[in-house]
Amino acid sequence: MRNRSRIIVLAVVLALAVVPSAAVAEDEASTYLSLGTSLAAGTMANPIGENILFTDLSYTDQLAGLLGDVEHIKLGCPGETTATFTYGGICYNDGVSQLSVAQSVLASGDVDLVTIDMGANDFLQATPDILACGEDEACIFGVVAGIAADVGATLDALLAADPDAHIVGMNYYNPSLAAWVGHYSGVPVELEPDPDFAILSTGLSALGNDLIEFEYYVRGIPVVDVEALFHGQDFGDRNGNGVPNNVEQICKFTTMCPPRDGVSPNIHANVKGYEKIARGFFDLLMAGAA
Repeated sequence: MRNRSRIIVLAVVLALAVVPSAAVAEDEASTYLSLGTSLAAGTMANPIGENILFTDLSYTDQLAGLLGDVEHIKLGCPGETTATFTYGGICYNDGVSQLSVAQSVLASGDVDLVTIDMGANDFLQATPDILACGEDEACIFGVVAGIAADVGATLDALLAADPDAHIVGMNYYNPSLAAWVGHYSGVPVELEPDPDFAILSTGLSALGNDLIEFEYYVRGIPVVDVEALFHGQDFGDRNGNGVPNNVEQICKFTTMCPPRDGVSPNIHANVKGYEKIARGFFDLLMAGAA
């Protein structure tokens, strides 16, 4: 956008420690607008696996810290779908939505960077429809493509407020990989491992990521490949313990694999997981690809 390169230059300077952040002139501070779902809000598990809805450890907060001297406007809402993002109903009500607030901020023309994650809760909401498809691949594709199109419409609504907005999106890791070792979201006991389900979920996750990425790319919006950061498709056994690399990554960077019964697996990233996602955004910006 107007000052698109400013946030990149500022971050590079800070990353290389050429000058201390205090030396950056006040008028050089950048505005960073973060949008999205629970991941943008920083939702994390408490000691028994229940959600802490808002924290200051989200990937958006950690990215703001990496960027340095930025004003972070954080609007992410746990549970947000493309519909509630547009019309409200969870964190935003009475005619206000995350979209309407974002559009107001963008209309000022002062936003240097926008990040967004959107679509994951739409997939969760569509689970009954996907299951109803059975083995009908065309049916499954149609459901997932519809969700991706809704993400695209969300992006168009943001770009309508500022056609030059510097937006960076992301795809998703697959928490259902934990089924390989018998862990399932919200079930506070370890069950029978189900590698077949883990593999099946990976295929569905890849389809969703591919279609969402397409919606970003046709609009010229770069995407952080969180699926790759979490080695989502890597079923190799690096440690020779019978647990694939992608499953180990999910257990390491989320709380899907609790250490004992009585703690519910939780799909959200832990602190290290959010840090990994934030670093993915930062590295993309540093590479000049965003």
